[in-house]
Amino acid sequence: MAEWHAVATTPELVQSIAHFAGDTATFFSYLVALQPSNALGDLELFLHLWRVGNKSKRLLRCQLWPELHLHWIDDDVAPLIRRVAPLVGTVHTHEVYDLAALARCVPANQPIAIHDCPHKSDISTSLAEWYATLRPFNLVHVGATRGWSHHGAQGIEWLRPFSCLRSLILHELDDASMERVVGFVTSSSITHLSLGACFRAHITNVIARALTRWLTCGNSVSLRLHQWVFCGDKINMHALYHAMFTAPLEELHLIASELYHVSSFRLNSSIQPASVCIECCGLNNTALATIFSGLKGASTTSFSLNGPMCTPSSIEYLGDALRHSRLHKLYLSTPMVASACSAMLAKALSNGTSLRELYLTGMNICDVHPLTLVIPSILSLQILDLSDNPIDLEGASQLIETTKNCCPGIEMLKLHHINIHKHDVDTLQRLIDNRTNSISSNGFLDMLERLRADLLIDIKHEAISESACS
Repeated sequence: MAEWHAVATTPELVQSIAHFAGDTATFFSYLVALQPSNALGDLELFLHLWRVGNKSKRLLRCQLWPELHLHWIDDDVAPLIRRVAPLVGTVHTHEVYDLAALARCVPANQPIAIHDCPHKSDISTSLAEWYATLRPFNLVHVGATRGWSHHGAQGIEWLRPFSCLRSLILHELDDASMERVVGFVTSSSITHLSLGACFRAHITNVIARALTRWLTCGNSVSLRLHQWVFCGDKINMHALYHAMFTAPLEELHLIASELYHVSSFRLNSSIQPASVCIECCGLNNTALATIFSGLKGASTTSFSLNGPMCTPSSIEYLGDALRHSRLHKLYLSTPMVASACSAMLAKALSNGTSLRELYLTGMNICDVHPLTLVIPSILSLQILDLSDNPIDLEGASQLIETTKNCCPGIEMLKLHHINIHKHDVDTLQRLIDNRTNSISSNGFLDMLERLRADLLIDIKHEAISESACS
């Protein structure tokens, strides 16, 4: 690689740095990572690869380091990939099905992550032959989002030779293929698992027991289950729920799934996954109480809940949980049964003294006054998102004033899709006039630009014509 080591910064390299480095931290992180002696030459390699990819819109800045993402391999870029690949951790491929070309570009033991595994129409050989050709690679991840259930029993046999496989994403599974997959997972070294179902596929007793074994074996790190019906008996479902919520996972995601027997499930210990996300799973008030109570003293630092109706009693459970939790990030998109619940929600959130990011989106919050009284007491808060709530202009103004004057720690306030109409223009202009005596006719945008100097405000509003603003 000596011929690639630049002695001086060429104009091309300077230009690449200028285009690539959105901030100085990005650039210097490259230099530190590529130390010591060949930093400049290696940096030139990466930036040249990005420049080639950027021309065809195939390579983003974030896909260069420390893991390289390849969306294509051709004769022009192959020599550059050969020089760059040894400098990164894992090489990720996206719809790159020419395994011979890939083999010529990466070292023999380079960790490879295959995203978007081919469908039979994507390659000229059979799928069995393609996976056989893949065997010499050090495969650590497989992602197949299209019709894995169509492969039948042979699909799992294609994966068995890869002893280094640690991460598996399979979608469009039916009942039979799901049973084969979890059977394979329990006998493998897989630590990261994401399984998506065909419409209304089922988590049966057999599948539940297999997943429970995998979760309790001590090797599991991440579990994502999408669009499943957990339809086994109470004993097996409760055992699976307990394993999911008490395994020391980095993340647990349950999305658009139907959880049988969850209302009668009780946790006898705190929730352990560091990140928990539950979306559109039809939880009732009893189930919410169980989950919220599990946050007391839990290891969880990020909790996301989307879908179930937020009632006064569930808000009380949340407040009690926050008093004893370690949450840094709380995301709620749970419509409240009445706007009067806003005061109860604010009182509950006052217990979240460890929160750094708070997202309250689509919750039917109209009255923001209770929140403006509580938010300043959450000293650690850095991001506040109240998007998709029926907040009017006056409420938005209260939030802006509170975050700007009383919350020095908040770096970002998001108010997407608040209710600003043409009849609010006069009120808006008065607010602007109260802030400054020198304001342009385009008052709304001017106000936002002035506030951005101290606080990043991102407000998407209904269109206001220029004639109305003038």
